[in-house]
Amino acid sequence: MQAKGLPDPEKRLEGSGSVARHIKMRSGAGELDDLVVRKLIEEALKRAKVPIPVGQERQFIIKSVSAKQRPRRPNMKGTKSAK
Repeated sequence: MQAKGLPDPEKRLEGSGSVARHIKMRSGAGELDDLVVRKLIEEALKRAKVPIPVGQERQFIIKSVSAKQRPRRPNMKGTKSAK
């Protein structure tokens, strides 16, 4: 959903994107129950370019940011991966 132009008097939306913005859930997924967050989601659904049917099953994805990530394997050109 696109957040640009949504009324956000409490300044919960973050990011400087020209189309999409986001809310960081610092206190966990329970923040989705916050009235301000619910109103932002409702308004975003109303403004969605592609409507989402009311009865449609939805998927919610929460991405976590790890403080420490494992190093990536270097790309070995010319080698075949073992199967």
